[in-house]
Amino acid sequence: PASNRPYLPALRPRPMEPVRDEEAEAFGREAAGAKGYGGAFGPHFAADAAKPARGFLATLSSEFGTRFLVMLSASQHFAVGFTMAGAPPVVRYMLKSYGVEGPRSQIVSGVFDLAFSLKPAIGMISDAFPIGGLNKGPYIALASVCGTLAAALVIVVPIQHLDLTIFTACFLVIAIQLATCELLPEAKYAERIKEKPEYGPALQTFVQSGQLVVGLISTAISGPLIEHFGVKAPLRVAIVPLAAVLVPTMMNYLGESTRTPQEQQEARAKIAAQREVLLLSALVIVCTLALCAIGVVCSSTAVNAAAAVIITAIVLLAFGVVLKPSIAKVNSFFLIQTSMCVTIGGAAFYFYTDTPEEYPEGPHFSVVFYSSGMGLLSIICAVFGLYLYQRYAVELSYRATLLVFSLLWTVCGLSDIVLFRRLNLRWGIPDLALVAGPSVIIGVLRELLYMPAVIIMSQLCPKDMESTIFALLGASRNFGKAVASNVGALMLQWLHCQPSGLPNESRQIDNLWIGA
Repeated sequence: PASNRPYLPALRPRPMEPVRDEEAEAFGREAAGAKGYGGAFGPHFAADAAKPARGFLATLSSEFGTRFLVMLSASQHFAVGFTMAGAPPVVRYMLKSYGVEGPRSQIVSGVFDLAFSLKPAIGMISDAFPIGGLNKGPYIALASVCGTLAAALVIVVPIQHLDLTIFTACFLVIAIQLATCELLPEAKYAERIKEKPEYGPALQTFVQSGQLVVGLISTAISGPLIEHFGVKAPLRVAIVPLAAVLVPTMMNYLGESTRTPQEQQEARAKIAAQREVLLLSALVIVCTLALCAIGVVCSSTAVNAAAAVIITAIVLLAFGVVLKPSIAKVNSFFLIQTSMCVTIGGAAFYFYTDTPEEYPEGPHFSVVFYSSGMGLLSIICAVFGLYLYQRYAVELSYRATLLVFSLLWTVCGLSDIVLFRRLNLRWGIPDLALVAGPSVIIGVLRELLYMPAVIIMSQLCPKDMESTIFALLGASRNFGKAVASNVGALMLQWLHCQPSGLPNESRQIDNLWIGA
């Protein structure tokens, strides 16, 4: 999914230029003198050197509190990690049950990603307008109630009686819950890390490793659940963590203290003083809601593609005017690069999963292989890509990294032409080998290309505004993904490549290789 990843700052960024940060050095000397170890960000768990018997979780529980860890686990691991890993195949197969054509399926799926573009707005609204003096818990609870009710509606109402527009709106609400449950606890544990920076890497490891493990479990069981218990089965399981996050939230396991009216007024004044950030946040809200509304209501592929291009151009121009040039130019590069990664996944899904009656020439991948097998492979490749970047690519220049890995990705993508043309069968290459091999390489390259973007932005963000600017930059890239998805859908329509799971739809897939 297009969410920010808090564990990335723990990696070893290569400085853009050798600059001496006297403030950071002073902070390190002060921390060393006060705490008796090598700087505030010295060896991980340096403070535990005198307490070797204490375990990882016991240490975190002692430093941050068991209740806080339970809240992070409920929100980050289960509500977000489990649902985000298991949701994509549910959406794809449910849209197939509706008989939605490939291009339209691609647009609808892209709408859910846009929900994460609202994270800057969610953060700013929660900071400016606390509910009952609390600026995180009530918003998590409100979003969780709405998301749980939306999931329950999809589960209870039979597909034949649930309008496609309502189905899309329900999953959009679920996505907004996930964005809220990811962002606000992140903001809280960022505050806690500032209080105890020596335990920051450990807390980030707890959050990210938990998400990874739970995501692996969710991905592994999603395929068997769909195959044996129906397309809604993973959602029936996911509704439990979506609702369960309410329990620690209502019991204030986040550990929020009630803000006084004076503190609330000061917070609003501080936000109001950041006029540029307010302008960009307001623009992101309007543009995101507009694209979501068009994607949900309008079935015209051309209208959705035009809207995505126009709105993204407005966002690109606004960010270029408001942000300082060093940030604006880098943001423009990555937004344009993302927009150029035109996708054809809506039609490719039918190519992979159509039955012999629907597409006799196809590979006929099972639900288990497509949902669980390919999903697990993707996660493993992402982890391996992170390792490779940390181990080998961190010393490369940004230009070399982006150029080399982009070209390698392009070369690997050529395998799709061979697969969609079915040339591999003539050459005696099994479908599985042609899918798994390039998928592994592309999965690794995806992370190798993502890492430089994160580190560049980390180094360019203004001091004390890192979280806000980072969230805004992430939102702008989501608009690039919308362009790639909607323009790709329009291209599929022009190619008459519009499979929908009907019998004998080979002619609807014949031109898919041209799209590739």
